[in-house]
Amino acid sequence: MTQTEFPLTAVRTAVAALLAAAAVSTASPSLAADGTDGPSLTVSTTEDLSADGATVTVTGSGFDTSRGIYVALCDVSGSESGSTTPPTPCIGGVDMEGASGSSAWISSNPPPYGEGLATPYDGTGADGGFTIQLTLRAKDEFTDCLADGVQCAVISRNDHTRTSDRGQDVFVPVTFTDDAGRSTGPAEPADTAPPAPAEETGSSVPTAALVGGFAVLVGATVAVLAALLRRRSRR
Repeated sequence: MTQTEFPLTAVRTAVAALLAAAAVSTASPSLAADGTDGPSLTVSTTEDLSADGATVTVTGSGFDTSRGIYVALCDVSGSESGSTTPPTPCIGGVDMEGASGSSAWISSNPPPYGEGLATPYDGTGADGGFTIQLTLRAKDEFTDCLADGVQCAVISRNDHTRTSDRGQDVFVPVTFTDDAGRSTGPAEPADTAPPAPAEETGSSVPTAALVGGFAVLVGATVAVLAALLRRRSRR
């Protein structure tokens, strides 16, 4: 092994390590779906529900127990990410008394008039959960989930004490079928947690451009080092 060959081999090894590090450092972070990133809902049956009425079990987890929520079946066709307007209209309206079974009020600290009406969360803090049953019907006098262009979903949203707070909105789309053979379209994949703002990465440059630019920089550095080493070997 000559004096020139050893430094070149070392440089190549260092370059490989640098490129690997660049690929890792610029890769997008993964997000674990472990239920710790916000509220989520699970609905026992979501497809081909009887339009005349179907009973489903709704399970929630990861809710803020300091904030009450409503759980109901609503038209979400016009709902947009970032909106301050709650999903509406809802089949049967919001049933604060729990008489119709079409919606539920979940709260561990309701106003005085809500005591005995609201179902308290299981758990505390940001780990609030619940299991309830709802009777879902495809339409009322205001909304028809079987109508063209209408997408209905079992939703959660903060209650009337925080109307403009969209932090606990969760949608689970459902479909219905009636005796005449009408049915809604296939349910879309559910957003099981409210949208979170994108993390600031400190740069708007795409990852591929960062890796490519880093590789060019390293390549130029290697060329300069190699030239210097060749000049030294000729002396």
